[in-house]
Amino acid sequence: GYLVNWDVQRQVWDYLFGKEMFQVDFGETSIIITEPYFNFSSIQESMNEILFEEYQFQAALRVNPGALSAHRYFHDNPSELCCIIVDSGYSFTHIVPYCRSKKKQEGIIRWVVGVTWHNHLERNGILQLHVMDETHVINQVKEDVCYVAADFYKDMEAAKYVS
Repeated sequence: GYLVNWDVQRQVWDYLFGKEMFQVDFGETSIIITEPYFNFSSIQESMNEILFEEYQFQAALRVNPGALSAHRYFHDNPSELCCIIVDSGYSFTHIVPYCRSKKKQEGIIRWVVGVTWHNHLERNGILQLHVMDETHVINQVKEDVCYVAADFYKDMEAAKYVS
């Protein structure tokens, strides 16, 4: 999600980068960090400032998680020209097209489907299942019911015969 509390984020990074975990030598280390689609430029600038000025990383790559998935896909399937990444997170689901390894910004679709959408439906009396404080349950439900067709047309044909 969007970073809105830098003090808490610094505490997390201090722990991860510090003596308790990875003991990072910042002057000799580069970092790859994921950020949300359509991240605000103010957040990007703050992150750069913290990563370079406070932690003094040698280099940083800020990238969307889907770009990493697409990179892996094109690496494993060099003859493919295009792919679509479906990234379902806490608040949103993004559908992101890639052609020739480049993200097509104008084709990105954001659905407000996630735990926050469920909470909205619940608060407004549309859903009768109370799980607002059970994020892990909703995440498990999403994982259990999501399906990606390996052969879309074959699955659509099979669906015609299901009553």
